[in-house]
Amino acid sequence: MELNDILSSLQYHDSLNFIRGKDLESDRDFGHIFRKARTECGLQGAYVLNGTAYEKSRGSVPVVYVCQADSEAKAREIHKSVWNQNAVPFLLVN
Repeated sequence: MELNDILSSLQYHDSLNFIRGKDLESDRDFGHIFRKARTECGLQGAYVLNGTAYEKSRGSVPVVYVCQADSEAKAREIHKSVWNQNAVPFLLVN
């Protein structure tokens, strides 16, 4: 299944709570964690609660990482890395 199909099925594609790309890196509370997850875990985006899109004074709380892996072995590595980050409770690996 393609990543865009997954995002559409979850209704993340157009959600203000789903951040990706430069928005991940500029998050004031978790930007450093997101940058590391992008390089180590293939992070494509994160679904967050209390995002700054709704109220500028509040930070984001990541709930779901959406990552991309090219093999089952890489997916297992991603799972381990995300677990060790201890920043997000749910992980989707495509």
